[in-house]
Amino acid sequence: MSTLFATFSLLSMVVSTIASIGCIWFAAKIVGAHEATFGRCLLASVVSVLVVIAGLLLLGTLRGLLVAPLLMLVAFKFILDTSFLGAFIICVLTVAFQTGLRKLME
Repeated sequence: MSTLFATFSLLSMVVSTIASIGCIWFAAKIVGAHEATFGRCLLASVVSVLVVIAGLLLLGTLRGLLVAPLLMLVAFKFILDTSFLGAFIICVLTVAFQTGLRKLME
């Protein structure tokens, strides 16, 4: 029973990750980012999470949370090769797409 649960949990994490990265990829395609591939979107997502965690550890909780959106935009800007406005629009569209996916799953 525990092996079946572990397999289902791993499968659901993989599907969730692919859906999240797919939302970033779709938003990057809409914005017209020069490096809008699935792999680059995955890399941008991983790097932005690591940079935000480093910011939280270095700056403390409050300042880290205030700087986190800017750090995420910088990661998206340089990895997806877009402007700051394009990176901001990618973030907003990604949130909208993920909210829409969540509503579909309910």
